Amino acid sequence: MPPRPPALHRPQDSARLIDLRTEVLDLAAALDRDLERAPDLVPQLTAGLGDPDTAADPAALAGAFALAGLLAAELRDARVRTRRLVRKFDREPASAVGETLTGVLDLARDLARHLHRARVRDVQRAARSAARLVLALEGVWASGTGLPDDLERDYEQAAALVLKLASELRDARGPGARGADRDRVLALGRALVLACDLARILTGMLGTVVRRIPVDASGADLSGLRVPHAEALAGVVWDDRTIWPLDVRDRIRDLSDESHSGRYRVRGGPGSDPLTW
Repeated sequence: MPPRPPALHRPQDSARLIDLRTEVLDLAAALDRDLERAPDLVPQLTAGLGDPDTAADPAALAGAFALAGLLAAELRDARVRTRRLVRKFDREPASAVGETLTGVLDLARDLARHLHRARVRDVQRAARSAARLVLALEGVWASGTGLPDDLERDYEQAAALVLKLASELRDARGPGARGADRDRVLALGRALVLACDLARILTGMLGTVVRRIPVDASGADLSGLRVPHAEALAGVVWDDRTIWPLDVRDRIRDLSDESHSGRYRVRGGPGSDPLTW
C-alpha cells in the first residue's frame, strides 16, 4: 500500500476549531434555556408593585425578586463559561465580540443581583457598565478585520438595545419623587430583560464569526470529537482520509457535497438554514 500523503494542515487545528464552534453553540443553547423566563420579570414586577388603580400583590413581587435571584445565578455561570471560552480565541473579531459578551453578562448579573436584593438605588456601577458597552460595541465594528457585512443588522440591533438599556438605567437612578421607587424597580427590571436579550444577540454574532473561520479537516483523526450540534461542522472541508466519530460518520457524508474526487464540504454555514442531525 502506498504511503498516505501528508495532511495540508495541522489536524489538531481542525479539532480545536470544531470544539470552539461546539462550545459557542452549547453556550447559545444554555442561554436560551436559562434565560427563558426573563420576559416574565416585568409583568410580575408590575403586578407585584401595583399602581394607583390596582392593589399591590406581595406574592407576585416576591416571585419577581426570586426570579431575579435565579437569573443572577444563571448569568454568573454563563459569564464563567464565556470568559473561559474567550481565552481560546486568537483572532479578531471573535475576541472582541467575546469580550463584549462577557461585559454584557457582567452587567446583567449585576442588575439581577440589585433587583434580587431590592437595592434599587445602587445601580451606578451598572450605569457605568452600560456606557462602556456603547464604546465596546463601536470597538467591535471598528476592530482589525471588522465584522462581516451580513452581521451589520445584528450589530445595529445590539447597539439599539444598549441605548435603551442606558435609558432604563438613567430612570432607575432618577431623583426621588412620589411613586419613584416603583418606577425605579420597573426600570431596573426592564434593563435586566434588555441585557438578557443583548446577551443572546451577541452570542449569535459570536457563533457566526467563529463559523466563518475556515476549517480543513483533510487527513485529520476526529474519531474522539464530541459533535452534539451538526451546525458545528457547517462548511468544514474533509477528505477520504478524515476519520469521523462512528455515531455521526454516515450522517456527515449525507450532509456533504463532493467538490473534488475524494474531497468534500459539509453544507451550510452563515446565511444558511442550521444543520441538524
